This record gives sequence, structure tokens and C-alpha cells, in this order.
Amino acid sequence: MTTPTTRSDLYRGVVNKMILRLGARELADMAVLFVGPEMGMQRRYDPGWGALIEIAGVVRALEAVAAGEVPVDQVRQELVDLAERAEGAWLADQLPEVAEVATSSSIRCVGDCPACEAARPEFDAHNDEYQRRVDRARHLDRYPFAVSKSSIHTSSCHMAKQGLGISPARADDGGGLLYRHKLRSFVHGFRGDMTLPCLLVTDDELSRWRAERTGPEGGRRYRLCKICDPHVPLV
Repeated sequence: MTTPTTRSDLYRGVVNKMILRLGARELADMAVLFVGPEMGMQRRYDPGWGALIEIAGVVRALEAVAAGEVPVDQVRQELVDLAERAEGAWLADQLPEVAEVATSSSIRCVGDCPACEAARPEFDAHNDEYQRRVDRARHLDRYPFAVSKSSIHTSSCHMAKQGLGISPARADDGGGLLYRHKLRSFVHGFRGDMTLPCLLVTDDELSRWRAERTGPEGGRRYRLCKICDPHVPLV
């Protein structure tokens, strides 16, 4: 077995001091650093991926194998165990917003896992809606207002403009790197850049939007932006 003894922060990873057992001998304070995707994705499903291990300790392990002190299969399993423990420590050490969504599977995904493939229709629909909203920003004269989930803004309000200048990853890019990256973010919860911007609307569209959010007795389920103070009757 491998046993974590101490750990300290280094760059984006965590240095773990572990014990490597070589038959009757032990290598104490074996340094293992898990860096995950920083390692590269070529061997992401190979045992031990994502971990950097102290070379001097590995040399000692090879010498023990050469001397017949320990079987090579045992050393291999010990090294894999070190990497898996380092990965667990790395996942536990992330910031709360990352720790909520980061898993052993998600950090190995590049937008091509079964969950991502299953979510492509939903993601493409999201992208289409994103593009529709961005396209409307080119014709502000047609859209005097903007709506979010529960607020009304003028189309010139800086709150309404947030996100409108970001180009979405399109489905017709051949499934390129940007598309896969955003698909991964969409599926695995890293959604910092996936929020839809406000929808620019015409006068008629605003009227329908307000009607959908007005109760039978006149109660409103929306509010006016306090920054731009749009001139919209509240009745």
C-alpha cells in the first residue's frame, strides 16, 4: 500500500509525500505531483496518467527489480497506486467551484465522452439560441429592449450587452477544438462561458414576454432594470 504523509501546494498541483513499498524495503517521502490535464491528453486512459513522480525513487525501484528484491508487477501496481492517490488529493484540493464538478472522468474528457456525445443535440440547440441573440445585437434599431430571466433593460444598457460579443462554438466547424471545449464545459458543469446573454426584443415581443409573466390578477413576475430605467408602463 501507499500512504500519504504530507502535502504542500505547488503551482496548480499538490505535491504528495508518499511511501513506496519495495518488498521488505520502503522509500519514504516519495514525491508525487498530480497535474491532470496539464500533462496532456494522449495517454489519459493509461494507468498513472496525470501524475509526475520523483525519478530518483523510480530509479531505486528499478534497481530493486533488477536485484530480484521485488517483482516488476508489484512495482508497477505501487506506482499506479501512488498516481491514483495523488489524483484523489488533487481533486479534493481544488477550489469549491471546481471541486463541485471535477471528477476522474471529467478531467479526462475532451468533449468526446459518452455523456458529451449524448448531449450534443441539446448543446447545438443552445448554440443556435446563442447565435440568434448575438445576431440581434447587429440591429439595435430594431430591438429597443432586452430581457433576461426576470428583468427588462434598454438594448443600450451595459447589462444587456454582456456576452453579446462572444462568438459561440458552432456545430458546423467540423467538431473542432473550440466546439469540443465548450461541449465539455456545457456537459460537465464548467459553465462559466455558457450563460446566454440577454435577448433583444421588439415592442411586440416585449408585450408578449410581459403577458407571460403577468398573473391573472395583474401580479408581475418581472422587474425593470434600476441602471437603465427603461420606459415601460407597469400596468
